[in-house]
Order: sequence, then structure tokens, then C-alpha cells
Amino acid sequence: MNVRNFIVPSAVLAATLLSGSAFAAGGEPQDGTTLKAVRAVAQAPQKVFRGHQADQLLALETGVRPRDVRMIETTVARNARYQFGWQQKTGKRFAEALGSDRYNAWSRGHSIQLYSPAVIEEANRMAGRAPNSSTLERVAVNP
Repeated sequence: MNVRNFIVPSAVLAATLLSGSAFAAGGEPQDGTTLKAVRAVAQAPQKVFRGHQADQLLALETGVRPRDVRMIETTVARNARYQFGWQQKTGKRFAEALGSDRYNAWSRGHSIQLYSPAVIEEANRMAGRAPNSSTLERVAVNP
């Protein structure tokens, strides 16, 4: 079940019901506290890509082929060693291009941010967004 469709509306409903009795006497809470306005902070649009699309975006970010990204992902997921020297070199080049922090997070199965302008342009194309409309500013990939 999706969190946005169930838990968040339920929490808002519960908060509304619980605060209703506080405003019953004249619009102010009965305990004498005052309520402060909450300001929403607009965040840049972000989309999380998975599977084949994530492999393509990682390939653009790192300069390796999408099938090599899948090979590296499979090797890391199985906690195995590379069978050939070219695989080891490709894996090392992939890790260096991502950087140690992002590579470690990615290899543990966490989402990572991609920043390359080519990746953002391709992600907008994959998401079906026109270049002049609301475009993605940040892209995340999940292994």
C-alpha cells in the first residue's frame, strides 16, 4: 500500500480530529498555547528511476555501457568477484566515476543522486517532459 495514499491522509485526519476539541472554546487551544503557521518549502522535482532506465542513466553518468552497469550490479549483488580483467577495470572505472560515497550507497541498495546535465536531459526525455515545461532538476536511481 502506498504511503501517500493511506498513512499520510490518516495522520492528517487524526490530527484534525484531535485538534477539534482544542478549538471548541473560542478558537484558541484550551491549554493557552498559540498555534504558529507552518510554511511549506518547495523542493525541486525529483524522480527515482529503476531497472533498465536506471542502468541507462548510470551509464551516461559514468561513461560505461548500460550492459556493463548491469554486469557490475549483478556482481555486487551476488558479492562475487569479476571473472575477467576487463570486468574488473570496468567496475573500477564505474566506481571512480561515481565517487566512493555514491558507489558505496548504490552497492548497498540505496538511491543515489545523479547530477550530470546529460543525465538530467535524458531523464526528462524518459519522463516524457518537454524541455521548456517543468523539468526535473534532480534525478535519483535505485539499483
